[in-house]
Amino acid sequence: MNVLRSGNVKTAIWNRILLASTVMFFGGCSSSGPTVTAATSTPAQLFTLEPTPTRKGLLDTASGNLATLLADPANAEFTLVKINPALISQQTQDLAVSLPDGKTAQFHLRDFTTITPGIDGWVGYKPSAWKAAHAASASEIENDPLYYLSLVREGDKLAGRVIVEGQRYRLDSIGSGQYVLIKVDESKLPAEGEPLVDPAGQALDETQGKVPQSAHSTIRVMFLATDQRRAKSPYYRLELALALFTANQYMKNSDVQITYELAGFFDEPYDETGRDYKQQLNDIRLAQPFAGNVLRRREALGADMVSMYSTATALCGQAWLASSKARAHSVISCTDALAHELGHNLGASHNWKEGKEEGDPPYMYGYRYTGSPRFRTQMSYGCSPTCPGVAYHSNPRLTYQGIPLGTEAHHDVARLFNERRETVENFYPVPLAPPMELEFYPEKNFSGRHCSLEFLPNDIRPNCNEVHSVKVQNFKAGMRLCFYATDFDYACYRGSYTGNFQVADLDASGTLPDGLGRESLPGHEPLTGKVRNIVYTLDTSVTIKLYSLADYQGDTCTFRLYQGKVANISDFPGCDVVAGGKSRSAKVYAFPGANTKLCFLNADDRRSLCFTGSYKGNFQIRNWDEGSGLPPGLVRTRAGGGYMNGLVHRVSFGMQ
Repeated sequence: MNVLRSGNVKTAIWNRILLASTVMFFGGCSSSGPTVTAATSTPAQLFTLEPTPTRKGLLDTASGNLATLLADPANAEFTLVKINPALISQQTQDLAVSLPDGKTAQFHLRDFTTITPGIDGWVGYKPSAWKAAHAASASEIENDPLYYLSLVREGDKLAGRVIVEGQRYRLDSIGSGQYVLIKVDESKLPAEGEPLVDPAGQALDETQGKVPQSAHSTIRVMFLATDQRRAKSPYYRLELALALFTANQYMKNSDVQITYELAGFFDEPYDETGRDYKQQLNDIRLAQPFAGNVLRRREALGADMVSMYSTATALCGQAWLASSKARAHSVISCTDALAHELGHNLGASHNWKEGKEEGDPPYMYGYRYTGSPRFRTQMSYGCSPTCPGVAYHSNPRLTYQGIPLGTEAHHDVARLFNERRETVENFYPVPLAPPMELEFYPEKNFSGRHCSLEFLPNDIRPNCNEVHSVKVQNFKAGMRLCFYATDFDYACYRGSYTGNFQVADLDASGTLPDGLGRESLPGHEPLTGKVRNIVYTLDTSVTIKLYSLADYQGDTCTFRLYQGKVANISDFPGCDVVAGGKSRSAKVYAFPGANTKLCFLNADDRRSLCFTGSYKGNFQIRNWDEGSGLPPGLVRTRAGGGYMNGLVHRVSFGMQ
């Protein structure tokens, strides 16, 4: 990436900025910076304020992402800040912010999530003082919606959103480990575009009043970025990850049983020059060969929705309304508009008022309240004078200082989303694994000119150069990665590990992450320089990880089971801690589906807990006697009566 090559240039720019600065240093200083802390009475400061020149002074030396941010009229005030990215971790329970105007706030961790391998998200809220001071009500929201902190981190890069007393700020990386805090003037943001009606989606939608059959839905989103956006925003992937993470918070806050999952990115060239929002939306579907390549990538990733990040300035975003599978698309130029545009795809619209024609369904609208306290939900237009946007979708079953966040008749987006979620979730099946990338090196220890290839499940491909060493990114537990010279000369990697790993010498066992194993035939010929094909498939055996406590806690052991095998758990090395019926939960990797059957048995085989069905992939058993949370297509059956907790001694795997 260019940003990596320009580190010295950006450092020089930063030094010039600091030397040119004549603005007072507003915040306290620290020679060592903040450190990671657990919950304490004095939480760590997320950032400290740095001397900052005027906007003109910044413009004189700005390049890269800083120049892009300065060009946005909605970015009203800039302050350089010092941040320790290590604070963005699961161990940090509380964070504090001190703003240039002297206002302060503290935020308590609500969720820490790995959004995609390498990118983690941290979100914190401030508890509602109003709720604490008034009679308890189950409908009253727990948090103060005028305060919010959402952060994502990738190495030393981060992006964030801060709201204090309803005023919105953004945190952005500007290169070389440097950051800027920006006060946002929401009145200068472009408007949200009116959604485009998808005739196919409207005609096929029969979800009004539907009772979901599942407890929760996962909707996968694929991102595109135009040529112009990739050039202007070097950290566009981080920005989009933050936007999706934030969209999930709105769902959770609103009692909507949807989680958006980042399916992946598609970075094929697309020139947006001269194309307005509607044209860009149509190009995702119609402009060949681009549209065909988008569709192939979407199908490979199992992406239910597609969103393109553009630099168009007329709107913040536009999308198809209540979209069909073919038009589940949106275009955004403000990443904060992502949740809103995905909401249009799900069927929600802006506002309804007396005298307006009712929608289908009539409760599909966002809500705004102009009394006290003033607020608007995520699908609503703004107010005049302004009313703060809150991190909620309209839901009349929730209240803010006693005021419902919607009406049953016309403002219940939460209900709409819950009714339609399964329709959108099932646009595509979940793939066995996300794309995996391999970097091949012609020498050991990652030396020499390398090449890269992307692999999807069930790919069989030749290598792109001689392979002596390899770096693997985004390996998925339950998959099997094999390097073949001949049918008898190979090395395969498989197990319960998910993530990245490296093989410095293809002919050596080396050190691998916990949960990842290597296998090859004894006495095989050297592989280095002779690999002809690489195969990435679902493992041919199941990997099982047992836990001594429910909910995947306590002591563990991991073992692999081939088809036709029946074994005592005590037979597997290292499994004494869960042998003799001591296990209480399990994770299963690479279940092949079809006609296979995996059973957990008591000591005399009179009681059994078995899993069959069409589902392929990984699944979890949070408690031997609890049957919830299984993926669609997986069938759980019990025989023999009684409990299984404390009685699982044996395991079998084979055909039905």
